[in-house]
Amino acid sequence: MPANESISSGMRGNYQRRMLEVRGAFEAGGASGAVTIAARAAAVDELVRELWRQAVERDPRMGAGVALVAVGGYGRRELFPYSDVDLLFLLDGRLAEKEVKDAIRRVNQEMWDCGMRVSPVTRKLAECERLDPENAEWVLSLMDHRMVAGDVGLYDKLAGQCVPKLLQREHKNVMVRLLELTRARHAKYGDTLFHLEPNIKDCPGGLRDVHVCGWMTKLREVAAQEKMSGTTIRWTGRPRMLRRRRWWGWLGANRRRRMRRTGCGFISVMHGAWNGACRRCWTRCRRGRRPRSCWE
Repeated sequence: MPANESISSGMRGNYQRRMLEVRGAFEAGGASGAVTIAARAAAVDELVRELWRQAVERDPRMGAGVALVAVGGYGRRELFPYSDVDLLFLLDGRLAEKEVKDAIRRVNQEMWDCGMRVSPVTRKLAECERLDPENAEWVLSLMDHRMVAGDVGLYDKLAGQCVPKLLQREHKNVMVRLLELTRARHAKYGDTLFHLEPNIKDCPGGLRDVHVCGWMTKLREVAAQEKMSGTTIRWTGRPRMLRRRRWWGWLGANRRRRMRRTGCGFISVMHGAWNGACRRCWTRCRRGRRPRSCWE
């Protein structure tokens, strides 16, 4: 067996053993949902760093001018069992994309061979300063960024210059688009939290709405000097329950714990008020009584 294949096989084996440990800790009840998804993200970090180290050994040009940046759910360290791994290959412009194509392809292929669903994207630093109205999701993904491997100086430019400039210039457009996407997603599920088997991620009050609260908070902070309409964003619920139940949902029919209606969170996006509540709290609202969060 060639040396490179032996090393790759060893890395895959290490990653798979790590994931068995993560799953075992969760099923034994010793790890929360938040700890479990963060542990998977950490395992992916280790694998990506080792793969990139090998890429630099093969081609020393990769040692500068390329940064591997976690974005989206991976950037938030929220990797569920079958979550996509959103990985940005950031270029500084000195290297042409064709020069790094083989190295990037090799890293992606190794990750696929480990059983991951990789969603790679390659961008030059200057491209990260522009908003594509048809792909606002990319900006939302970029808001949750963190360094994984590669050129630290290049990442610092992204985090300290490009992203802040982009949000400062386009925060209003991003907020409008974010609300449009949220309304469309809620409409898909009938604008209600009452489902026999709710989608814990995308249903109203699910994990995606937790993310929306975080994004809106960041955007409002960017726009702190401008007078914003609407009420103050408040998130009184705790997403730990949702994370844990979503992880269980991926473990197969034999281990699945279905989320009951009384466990749903509720977030009202349409009226600008963001309140964590459950079915009992929502019932109180409908009766004109003050809602209380059952997570308090």
